[in-house]
Parts: sequence; C-alpha cells; structure tokens
Amino acid sequence: MNVTKRWVVLMILLMALALPVSAQDATEEATEPPVEETDLPGEQPTEEVTEVPGEEPTEESTAAPTDEPASEATEPAGPPPAQLPPLPPGAEIVAQGLDYPRKLVIGPDGRLYVGLVGPGGDSIIQTPDGDMPFGMSASVVAIAEDGTQEAVIKYLPSAASIAGAADVAFSEDGLWVIVNGPGPQAVPEFLMSSALLFNAQDYNLLTYVDLYTYEVTFDPDGNGLDTNPTDIEIGPDGTIYMLDTGANTLYTWTPEGGLVPFIVWPDNPVPTGLAFDAEGNLWVSYLGAELAPGAGKVEQFSPEGELLASYGGYNTLTDVAIAPDGSVYVVSLFAGFGPEGPLPGQILRVGETAGEVVVDGLTAPYGIVVDDAGNLLVSTGTSFLPPGAGMILRFTAPAM
Repeated sequence: MNVTKRWVVLMILLMALALPVSAQDATEEATEPPVEETDLPGEQPTEEVTEVPGEEPTEESTAAPTDEPASEATEPAGPPPAQLPPLPPGAEIVAQGLDYPRKLVIGPDGRLYVGLVGPGGDSIIQTPDGDMPFGMSASVVAIAEDGTQEAVIKYLPSAASIAGAADVAFSEDGLWVIVNGPGPQAVPEFLMSSALLFNAQDYNLLTYVDLYTYEVTFDPDGNGLDTNPTDIEIGPDGTIYMLDTGANTLYTWTPEGGLVPFIVWPDNPVPTGLAFDAEGNLWVSYLGAELAPGAGKVEQFSPEGELLASYGGYNTLTDVAIAPDGSVYVVSLFAGFGPEGPLPGQILRVGETAGEVVVDGLTAPYGIVVDDAGNLLVSTGTSFLPPGAGMILRFTAPAM
C-alpha cells in the first residue's frame, strides 16, 4: 500500500465531508522560505553514514523530566487555532497554533519536543501520487512547561501538510529527527526519507541515514518501492531503531554496523509506532492494511525480535507509548467509519478485547508520550485541517 497516497485520499474525503473548519478559517497564513534555502546549521554532511562528521557530540544533559503533573495552562503560547470541535473532557492545552504536529518526546531538559510536518509551500512538485504543494516549512519545536515554544530546528522539507518532520528522539549523540516525503531536485537527497542527527546543544547537523536509497536498492518487504519513515526510538543498549511504515520494515542502525533490517512484514500490516517497555521488549502499533475496520493491532517483541504477544481489533493506530506502571497506550487516528465518514480519534489502553477507551473525541490525533507522573500527552490536528490548528493536549493519568 502506498501510504502517502492513502493520506491524500483521506484528505480529499474529509474536505468533501465539510469538516467544521476550512482553509479560510486559519488564523494566519503560513509562510516559508524559498525552496532553495535549507538553512541547516553546520557543514554539509557526507553520504557516509558510518562516520559522524564534524565535532564530537557533547555530553547529553542529565536533567530529568518533571515528576509533577502540570497545572492547567490558561494562556498557552502560540496563536489560537481555527474553530474546532470541543475538546474532550479533561483535556488541558499544553500548546496550540502548531502546523500539523506528529510524534513527540520529553527531552533531557524537561521540555516537550515535537516534529511538525508544516504546511508545505508555494512550490508545486510532481509525485507518483499527483501534484503536491512543497516548501521548507517543517520543523522541530521545544515546548516548555509554561507553553513557550522554541523552534530548535527549522526549514526542513514539507509536502502538502502530510510529509515532513515525523518524529524525534534523543540519544547520547544528540537529537534525531525522522523526515519523510518527496521533494524537488533543489532539495538535497539526504533530506528525503531519512534520519538526521543534530548536536543537541547547537543543533549542528552531524550525520544522516538514507532510508530511501536502502528501499530503492533492496526493497526488504518485496512489495515494490514505498518509503515513509514515521518513527525512531533508542533501544536500551543505545541502538537506534528506525521504522519505515511504507516499506513495512523496522531497521536498526549503529555507526559501526550501519542500517540493518530487524523485522520485516511482507503481509503489509503498515507498522506505525514503536516503544520499549521496562524489560526491554519492543511494542509496535499498526495502522492496518487499506485502513480496514479492525485491521489495526499492537504487538510485543522480545529484544531478539521474537513475537511475544499480539492484540487485534483496533482501528487506524498511529503510535504507542508505555506508562511508568507498565500500561500500554495507543492512538487511534479514527475510531472507525460511520455513515458520514471517519469518526473522531481515541486513546486506548491495550487489552485483550480491542482495548479500553480512555480518551474519546480527539480531532486527528497522532503521537503520544507518557510523562513520569503517568499523564498522557497527545498531538492533535495532525492533518486534514488548516495550518495552525494543531495542539498538544494533556490528560491526567487514567485510573487502573
């Protein structure tokens, strides 16, 4: 399945169903620099991924995220979003005014780091899925406890609000960013379907891992060219895990060993999210082939890649997270499809019978992270809406 194409089809479907907002409702028009300007700090990296150019990475901060639940933010930073459906009960706005937020992580400094796909731009590029608006408007923002936002990495490629900065993760070497999507020839190839490593202090680009070329060369799942990386996680031993959803392949990467397929799914279940539990086991969420009702699932793998458990019957899962108490939570982009189209999204706690709904009525949710207090933070307005409609919402730790 071409995942990018499915997103485009869904966008058209939702617009036809007259969502409560329109492009004219956006509070401010997005702007972006010219396509030629990538404005990435530091020297241009070489294509060699086994050596890290530039200065040695500085030591990662040891500051831990706060253990206290945040008080409700009365005036979160960022412009207010366009008129949207009411928030679910118990929702606290951590940040708003975001351009299509995807996955998120709590950084070593306690701030929340979020990948923003961005609104695209004024350039039109031709892709196998049709023409797409393109611009260098994807970014990574750091959000402080008071809601203050800082764009720590800017001017990454953004295609039609559906492809850009998809996920972020911190390793001992720095800040990793997954970028995905097509781009014109003016954009360096290493920015397309790749993982970028930045120094976590000054955000100089250190190295990159080219997932696109690996898919073109080897096609691990045997289903033809389709690459759409969506997740990156750091394993207990420091190994980098990179998930290419379009390629149905989970890779490991180390500076010495390079990129190696770890788990491959030839049956096209469309894996979307990764998380490690306290025992070092890996959890994977799945969208489900062709977005079929009940085709989503969650699976647990041993550190060696052996399947330990599988839980099915879910709808369109996009991410998974583990709470301090061991609970496993997943995000459902749509709770299903009704007579008038897709139903609002949900957060569910994984169980034997398609999970327990802990949050309902979310507008296009996507990424999730759990803080030290067990509170759930989720990105919403991740697609299908005008620029600036994205939010990060927090929900108090659900009772067991």
